[in-house]
Amino acid sequence: MPRLDHLGLFVPDGAAAASALQAMGFTLTPIAHQTTTDPATGAPIPAGTANLCVMFKEGYLELLFATGDTEAGRTVAAEAAQRAGLHLLSLTTHNAETFDANRRGAGWEMRPLARFARDIETESAPITARFTLARPGKGIFPEGRVQVMTHHSPEALWQSRWLTHPNGATALKALLVATPTPEAAARRLARFAGTEAILEGTRWHVPLARGHVEFWPLSEASALLNAPIESAHFFGLRLTAPEKRHVPFPPALGQGVMIFEP
Repeated sequence: MPRLDHLGLFVPDGAAAASALQAMGFTLTPIAHQTTTDPATGAPIPAGTANLCVMFKEGYLELLFATGDTEAGRTVAAEAAQRAGLHLLSLTTHNAETFDANRRGAGWEMRPLARFARDIETESAPITARFTLARPGKGIFPEGRVQVMTHHSPEALWQSRWLTHPNGATALKALLVATPTPEAAARRLARFAGTEAILEGTRWHVPLARGHVEFWPLSEASALLNAPIESAHFFGLRLTAPEKRHVPFPPALGQGVMIFEP
């Protein structure tokens, strides 16, 4: 069973979103420009996207924005323009290639395996962080993007200098999903992840090897945000922190909420 790895925020203005996260008390990694692999030559080529991260002892948040006129860059820019906020749920497993093969064997439509990389500074020398991603077919999860990844160089990301945050956050615990069909959406993700969907009150939960995903009725998600939600999408997250509170996203991050709790 995979673990909750990270959540991705797509934004139109990376600098404004980074400033907003810092104002919320998060420590940020430097901006990194992503590359992908040329299938013909194996050489790195610009992906047209860049990111920075908020790293926790468990999991992280990724702030993603477009930097070039590539397929990935155009896609991120278009989705951020349509709705800035949470767009990506990334799970992690020790072997994304095996996960991909198993899902194909079970009848799931899968996109081609993707291999990404980005150079990350460390306190001694730069490291090229590499990732392999297994991704279901487009449209299978209408609530947002879902992927299962393998980190080939986790030491590049989880550097001690980035793990302490002024707001006290220490771990990413859950993704919150608003949907008109909580049960069906939860069961779909549970089948894909190889786990189960559990009803807790009016919400459905999908437990993972670490963390979980919660599926909320649209009315409850709207009440928490104090704003209407009319379609299915990722809208919030839970973080482990010293004090319980919920904080709406600032405008630069789009619509959403962070729930801090012991």
